[in-house]
Amino acid sequence: MSASRPMRPLVVIVGPTGSGKSQLAVSLARHYNGEIINGDALQIYKGLPITTNKISESEQEGIPHHLLGSIGLEEEPWTVKQFLKKAQDAIEAIRLKGKLPIVVGGTQYYVQSLLVPNAVVEDSQSRFLTPRNRPLGGLYWRLQRKR
Repeated sequence: MSASRPMRPLVVIVGPTGSGKSQLAVSLARHYNGEIINGDALQIYKGLPITTNKISESEQEGIPHHLLGSIGLEEEPWTVKQFLKKAQDAIEAIRLKGKLPIVVGGTQYYVQSLLVPNAVVEDSQSRFLTPRNRPLGGLYWRLQRKR
């Protein structure tokens, strides 16, 4: 039996801040002709390099990084739905170039939204997406359904 290559591969690296995720992603991107998509809710913002341990331009080693420092601190915070749309667009653009998309981040609900269909629900009043299976998100979802 021979192992076949996935038709639409996607590499996902998750872990706590400062654990070496970005360095691993750059290494994999260099070796497997990939591009990196940020999956960290704080690293999406411009101007928080120390707080978020954001990878520096020199550490990126010329590998394209998507959704990294994309929005200003004065802009409206992103919802999971906005992240999901932008990340899916980036994944498709990377694949169209014949490259490997690599998602890197420590924000579990961002990454989960990419990997698990219907893992988040949208609140019709606030447009805030809440993960169903997170303790507080799940409680919020159940309480909203009882209304």
